[in-house]
Amino acid sequence: MEVLVVGWGLGCGGDAVAPPQGGDSDLARKIGPCTVPNVSAPTECATFEVFENRSAGVGQTVLLRIVVARALSIPVEPDPIVYFEGGPGGSSVQAAAGVINLLKDLRRNRDFVFVDQRGTGGSGLLSCNGPLPGGEPSLFGTLFPSDHIGTCAARLGQDADLRQYATTNGVDDIADVLSWLGYEKVNLFGASYGTRAALVFMRRHPEMVRTAVLNGVAPPEKDIHLFDAPNVDLALQWMYDDCEERSECASAHPDLKGEMNELLRRFESGPIRLSTVLSDGSTAAVDFSRGDFGYAVRGMLYGSLAATIPDWIGEALETGGWSGFPAYYVTRSRWVASGFGTGMHLSVFCTEDIPFTTDASIASETGGTLLGETLVRRYQAACDQWPRGEIPGDFNTPVVSSAPALIVSGERDPVTPSRWGTGLTETLSNSVHMIVPDAGHVPRGPCVIAAHKMLVESAQAGSVNSAC
Repeated sequence: MEVLVVGWGLGCGGDAVAPPQGGDSDLARKIGPCTVPNVSAPTECATFEVFENRSAGVGQTVLLRIVVARALSIPVEPDPIVYFEGGPGGSSVQAAAGVINLLKDLRRNRDFVFVDQRGTGGSGLLSCNGPLPGGEPSLFGTLFPSDHIGTCAARLGQDADLRQYATTNGVDDIADVLSWLGYEKVNLFGASYGTRAALVFMRRHPEMVRTAVLNGVAPPEKDIHLFDAPNVDLALQWMYDDCEERSECASAHPDLKGEMNELLRRFESGPIRLSTVLSDGSTAAVDFSRGDFGYAVRGMLYGSLAATIPDWIGEALETGGWSGFPAYYVTRSRWVASGFGTGMHLSVFCTEDIPFTTDASIASETGGTLLGETLVRRYQAACDQWPRGEIPGDFNTPVVSSAPALIVSGERDPVTPSRWGTGLTETLSNSVHMIVPDAGHVPRGPCVIAAHKMLVESAQAGSVNSAC
């Protein structure tokens, strides 16, 4: 999914106050007033210590970072909004200001709770940050340079058991945090990978779930990168259809799909040697493969950049001006060596998805597509160097719940397609599905915000207007 987030920073201050009673008194728990940039007071910051190996219940611990944005008015409803960030690997705390701004009306009478899931943000961040041994050009052809990922796994493994950072442990941590804070019922809000975390929470802690909003659904039974290729092709067809309907695009590209196929034929002899701009502004010669091209296009299809693809294709065909695509590939892929939780990202996928991906399923799902086997094979190669954890026996089965739920899908989402949301309604028996026209991954906007507010305030899925 690689949902990269924009951090707002966090400054905590003030003396710690006595935490609520209960829980394991042998572990450290602190909460106190703090200042969160772009989030109005009152806010509190907390730390909560959990065992890294939850099943063992002893040994090394992880200190979780928490922000509670308190309700602005009284009476205060007892059930807060609890946000799960995407990625996997993104920081929920860093997303706090944006989420609160999106749902500001709900803060009048409800707390908002943000917990950095273990391995992200301020909760034992598992980052592969640092210079790539081969520089940014080494990202081409692999996404996960072997020397960089191997070194990162060895470095992080000195201080952390990388098998312990997948979804189940993460959501169980958060359930403990919520109980410690004194909340009995909560309203879940998950975006992208955050929907998987929220769904696992719904399965493991159903008694705590009052409502759930799932935007850009990535169910635990879906092998995300196995289905990347057909999902991208579906989004591409939307792009072709949209171009036909827009007179300016149709005039410039009367056969856009044909242009794309002509561009792809130029990769038949292998990668193309190109000069591209790196993130520091320098240029480098790189071998740009069809897989790299597909990954760049996939990223552009996430949102508004999709509208620029036809002209970029035309420029590449007419003038040989390929530079936009490899430059965007660098922009899209450099998260691997950034301060993002790349280690947690791999701990999730190398435990929950990739071990269950077969050669037969890859051939079946990716054959004849733009992306082909590229992305799933690249994840397999990275997972060959990454420790694999364990998952419960029911992890890869659909989540069953009767909690009121709003499922939100973008009509043109290249990562978590609307059909996944439709399928989820079969096991979330008290749910409504909103498909946002023309939208990409994790759509927002007035109709989505209104539906979210309606669900939380009524706790009745049937009262939600799912039209957008």
